[in-house]
Amino acid sequence: MLEFNYYERYLRGALNEAKYYLMSKDLFWPLDLTHPLKKAPYPKLTIGNLLYFRYGTIAAAITSYHKQSINQADNIYKDIKEEWPVAWEEKAEMEYRSRLRQWAYYLKELNNNMEAYAPYFPVEVRVRVLLQLLNNELKNKNKDQDTLNALDDQLKNLFNKSDFVWEQGLSRAFPKKEFWYLYGYLG
Repeated sequence: MLEFNYYERYLRGALNEAKYYLMSKDLFWPLDLTHPLKKAPYPKLTIGNLLYFRYGTIAAAITSYHKQSINQADNIYKDIKEEWPVAWEEKAEMEYRSRLRQWAYYLKELNNNMEAYAPYFPVEVRVRVLLQLLNNELKNKNKDQDTLNALDDQLKNLFNKSDFVWEQGLSRAFPKKEFWYLYGYLG
């Protein structure tokens, strides 16, 4: 079962820092957040990470309190995007290019040594998800689409359809039709 507090804690922390982040030149913004049970630090604030945790929060929401909390967070999210549209787009585009290079590098390593890198797919595929989420934020979506399509073709040649690769509850946020690469394994 998804832990609502885990996702919501990051989303709230990210939204509290978002204006400062958008005004900065940094792509990765430190957040002083740790989850009390997981003890590991959350990832740094980026547009992609904020969107990922927003999706996770929505997927984990089961009570009316959760849904009310999401509505409040979504209002803040929409206000920030509306108030800082140019900065939001610039950060999203900068992160998209960075994540595209990161994903290409993983696929290159995978092609060179499938046995060594295939076990990391459930972790590494998060970068591909971030690319999808970031692409939804960009006005000029076709800029790097050919590169991403070529990388997807590479992945399809190595991919076997199967079950959802992450915690089952997240499948509500990442449906198979749009996020096909989360429903399978490599090999």
